[in-house]
Amino acid sequence: MLLRSCMKNKFYIDESGNTGDLVVSEKNSNFSNQEYFTLACVSLQDSRIKHLEEFVENLKLKYKIQAKELKFSKIKSLFGKNIDFVFELLNEIQKKSYFIIEIVDKKYIICANIVNCLIFPPYFQKDLEQEEMDFVHKYLPQWLYDNITLQFLIKFTNIARNPSEIGLKELFDELLILAKNVRDPLSEFIVESITDTMDIFEKFKKCENLDREAYTYFLPLPDISKKGQLIGILPYISSFCNIHARLNHLFHRNLSEVEFIHDNQSYFDDIIKYYHDSAVNNTMDKRKFGFSDFVFTNISSLKFQDDKARIGLQIADIVAGFINKAIPVLLERKDAALDEKEYNTMIRIITLLYSKHSINFVLPPKHNEYLFNYFNFILFNN
Repeated sequence: MLLRSCMKNKFYIDESGNTGDLVVSEKNSNFSNQEYFTLACVSLQDSRIKHLEEFVENLKLKYKIQAKELKFSKIKSLFGKNIDFVFELLNEIQKKSYFIIEIVDKKYIICANIVNCLIFPPYFQKDLEQEEMDFVHKYLPQWLYDNITLQFLIKFTNIARNPSEIGLKELFDELLILAKNVRDPLSEFIVESITDTMDIFEKFKKCENLDREAYTYFLPLPDISKKGQLIGILPYISSFCNIHARLNHLFHRNLSEVEFIHDNQSYFDDIIKYYHDSAVNNTMDKRKFGFSDFVFTNISSLKFQDDKARIGLQIADIVAGFINKAIPVLLERKDAALDEKEYNTMIRIITLLYSKHSINFVLPPKHNEYLFNYFNFILFNN
């Protein structure tokens, strides 16, 4: 992999799993049957484009795929009889390129937001050691994931879209009752933390130098759509910021020769551009986490283009769609409808990406532990 020595590094990005903000309701408790969100990024140099276009055309002939455009959702056989097409494609690309992928469990990301808002907000985290940070960011969201009620998720996502002081106080009260009623070793700590956060909120209300209402410091800050509507929790934004930080780590904080090429985003392109362009100004109090570096000294460029005309965007679409479908299958949450050979090919693809540290799994720790043990067992025995 030659990324660090190359100039004009181009990274193509596409997503799978509904890009909208997370809203839970009685009629839609599973995010319109799209419980995961995946954002995939692939590096491709201009010098390789022609070769890859020819490679893809030959691969289509081999597997009798007639679609002009590579789009995972429209070529159903890519997660079935033609799954080897995906393996051959990714295997060829990874020889000289790199994949950076984020997969998010939507319920889990809501739970992480609840922790950061109501249980252990950033104002408590400034002086924590790494072990303590791991505890906050792993075990507290897992506790919520295991114990949170549908009614609370509905209320939290609604208030995230329409924040108010009354709504915040209702969330504090209901979460406190829930925690007191759960018999679990962590419950007592959760109760104490919520109580402490409520006290901090009351102190914030007395501050005269705040730049906004006190309650907004304890709820997810909503974004604003092009139509002026408030948008709640967007898994897209955290995924994009993580990919941006992973590239920042890869290029040793010098992104001046990096270019993002994103498929056209009619709804959220302004929001994405805002977070991308403000990365340098938002580095205060950020840290390095594994392969992610949130300390930006300069920024990359960002362009939005039509995926029909770009092989890089089509490949990113295939990767995002495949990962978004495969991970629930591995967690035994979906019926794969794959035969044994196809299932084994799916495993080979995911394990290949896992071995390259390409995937960041934003999933409950219990799910990560299961997957990582599974992948490590396969790698150890091959």
